[in-house]
Amino acid sequence: MKQALIEELEQKIGRTQDSFEKVKLLNELALILEDSNLSYAIRVVDEAVNLAQSLDESNPEVSAVLANSLFTRGLLNLETTNYELTISSIYQALPLITQIKDDLLNGRAFEVLAKANFALGNAPEGFEFSWQALSYYETLSNRRWQAGLYNLVGRQYMEMGKSDWAERYFQQAFDLMEGLPINKTHADIHLNWCLLDTHNGDFDQAQNHIHEAIKIYRSFKAMDKLTKALVIHARVHETLKDYAGSLEHLNQALKISEEHGLLYRKVRVLLAMGQLTLEKPDYDSAFSRLQEALALSEQLNMRHEGIRIHRALARGYKQTGSFDKSLDHFESFYRYEKQIEKEQDVQRIRSLEIMHQVEQTQKSSRLLGKQSRSMREQLDLMPSSQLSFTPSQITDPLTGLLNRKHFLTILEKDHLNVEHYGKVVSMIMVDVDQFKNVNQAYGNLIADQILVELSHMLRDEFRRRDLIWRISGEEFVILLPNTECKHAQILAERLLYHVREHVFEVDQKMIQITISMGIACTSADYEKRVDMLLEHANQAWSMAKQNGGNQVVTWRSSTQIEKN
Repeated sequence: MKQALIEELEQKIGRTQDSFEKVKLLNELALILEDSNLSYAIRVVDEAVNLAQSLDESNPEVSAVLANSLFTRGLLNLETTNYELTISSIYQALPLITQIKDDLLNGRAFEVLAKANFALGNAPEGFEFSWQALSYYETLSNRRWQAGLYNLVGRQYMEMGKSDWAERYFQQAFDLMEGLPINKTHADIHLNWCLLDTHNGDFDQAQNHIHEAIKIYRSFKAMDKLTKALVIHARVHETLKDYAGSLEHLNQALKISEEHGLLYRKVRVLLAMGQLTLEKPDYDSAFSRLQEALALSEQLNMRHEGIRIHRALARGYKQTGSFDKSLDHFESFYRYEKQIEKEQDVQRIRSLEIMHQVEQTQKSSRLLGKQSRSMREQLDLMPSSQLSFTPSQITDPLTGLLNRKHFLTILEKDHLNVEHYGKVVSMIMVDVDQFKNVNQAYGNLIADQILVELSHMLRDEFRRRDLIWRISGEEFVILLPNTECKHAQILAERLLYHVREHVFEVDQKMIQITISMGIACTSADYEKRVDMLLEHANQAWSMAKQNGGNQVVTWRSSTQIEKN
């Protein structure tokens, strides 16, 4: 039945000439493939995103289909542990989702962000996004999605060693599912409860939960999740020192992953087999499985699994006295770990940007339900040491825009690959002309009020997805994701006109100002780095100032700067 539907969709995609309809079909196919062939699903959704981004985004229907494409890409890459692309995709999708007012998709997007941050070790951000997701699910009175969210939070508490909190959330998840038809969310909860019971030494209960999960996944032909459940079942047997039983379940998982092309899951199965055979010990079999897992993980760019594989190989070779090989894998393990630490910092910054935008656009926009209020209160009670990163740390206190510290952190941590923000990115530098004269004539308090009002104009003129920093007194930087130069110029010229014509009324004084702007845009001819964009935008801005201000200048190349 499912295979017939896949083939039918593939034929429709091949026949259709309408790009918009093709994107919708590609999104549908990607979601159907999620549980059976993740690699193929990701290729399909990448095609959908690229095609959708070539359409007219001002059309609400196009915005909706692009939002779904970006969300699906984020969701699927979460399963591959490509958290960078997961967060980047959701980051680009959220403003579009807010625009089309899809509360379920909003909730699901925040849940994906929560899962990615939990996986990266960014627990405070994960809890924050969980709360955001739950508030949407409560608005919709959707018990299944609420239960899935509680299951996620319970899993995180389990990882943090808080078994009592984990059990409480798992029970709340089951309570919410009561009376609903059996579905994969039931199995997901059973799966996590199996892990908790195994940790607590209640192996009979663990076996009951894992058997229920496997039965449900089989009934839905959810092969990817079935493979995951079999690996967890193997872990229960391994804890009981039943290596033969453990290996039997792992062999089943390997067979399913190979039959269905579940390459990402196959890496994890091979890793589990290698770790198990190291314990027996059966070194020849262990090294064979681990080397196969390593080769496939490198092919699929699964660095998180790569860390675990190198660590297992380093331990195994040390046990067999192959110290040179052990050292090689330990060095690879250390190199991967440093890369992951850097990624963790970068994605934490990206998550803070999202939280900042959420605060700006959703402040007091929704009433919280009873459960989301409860989760919010628990989050507020977390030790301050665990909440070291908050949106206020990246917010300018005067204007509410992103602050200079955040901008410099991005430059330092991210090395600013602009593809985090979309295929085409534009940057605008903004400076108030002769603002020193305003300070001298009217004083700092009035000058500050003008900056606050100007900041409101910037937020109103630009889109929710655009990032706006105040980087010094009267200087601002605006980053426009998925925006070509001609569109950035239109937005800049509109702002120039509105500021020039606007009368700032402060303390019964009528004041007018002008601004100068420099624009730079990504191009196939230049390195795609935000520090390069900043340098080029600064050159264009300097030219605007030299020409007398009150104008927009666009950087084109080292020899050509265009005045607008």
